[in-house]
Amino acid sequence: MTTLAHLSDMHSTRVRVDRLRDFLGKRALAWISWNLRRHRTHSTEILRALAADVRDQKPGQVVVTGDITNASLDAEFSAVADWLRENGDPGWLTAVPGNHDAFARDSIARVWHHWAPYVSSDDAGRRAHPTVPDRDFPTLRIRDGLALVGVCSARPSLPGLARGRIGADQMLRLEALLHSLRESDLCRVVLTHYPPFDDGLTWRRRLRDSTQLREVLERTGADLVLHGHLHRACFRSIPGPDGDIRVVGVPSASHVGGDGRQSSGYHVYRIGRRTNGEARPRYAISVQVRGYDPVGGRFVTEFERDL
Repeated sequence: MTTLAHLSDMHSTRVRVDRLRDFLGKRALAWISWNLRRHRTHSTEILRALAADVRDQKPGQVVVTGDITNASLDAEFSAVADWLRENGDPGWLTAVPGNHDAFARDSIARVWHHWAPYVSSDDAGRRAHPTVPDRDFPTLRIRDGLALVGVCSARPSLPGLARGRIGADQMLRLEALLHSLRESDLCRVVLTHYPPFDDGLTWRRRLRDSTQLREVLERTGADLVLHGHLHRACFRSIPGPDGDIRVVGVPSASHVGGDGRQSSGYHVYRIGRRTNGEARPRYAISVQVRGYDPVGGRFVTEFERDL
């Protein structure tokens, strides 16, 4: 049995503009949004409580599916690198970027510069699949019987837009990687910030090639797809060659709730291989949804379910 904790959309960093060039384009809008609203709706105290609760649950692995920063400023990338080091070593914690981590053309390069130990393929992944690039997506990290496949769906977009895109080249690499993993005994877990569905999202906030992503998953299969972006828990599925693929979104890790928004939460998955070789899907997966209790100032189990 393997346990996996999933958190996302931390928006954990203060937006501080120190130079004029930092106050250009979308970063200016992010600064305005932070000062008007986000500094009240995202709580560092809740995030600290969540990090402590994750440690108490003792998961075998932890994954973060993006939006760790607010405006992808240099100081934010550095602050997140410090947070990652304080809360887990790269053998335990894996991350992929979200749209707030990709506001500028050079943002993904800065992700690699500051967060490389947490986002890059590990040695086991490169040995098993030498075609996986060292500094590109998708990435592959093999841990505790899991194949953690990191997808970058975050791309810079115009002010007022929060659209993502995986891109044709990455999509081809992803399909080849998932196809090669299909014959392994590893549980294939795909990590992406954007959900592979459009419903519930305005056109301004969608993954532009969500249809292509679903088609890749339908052809190659996967055991679990984890995403963020929606700031709420959601449970979907995609038909795959080995049975339905479970697709799960998680709430924001730091949101205080209110105004119809779901308050902070994260998920803990328990993953075990089925003993009956004829059973589909190959892995039995259950999820525990843990949410923030403002009265007690701590995280509690809201519900559990089999996927």
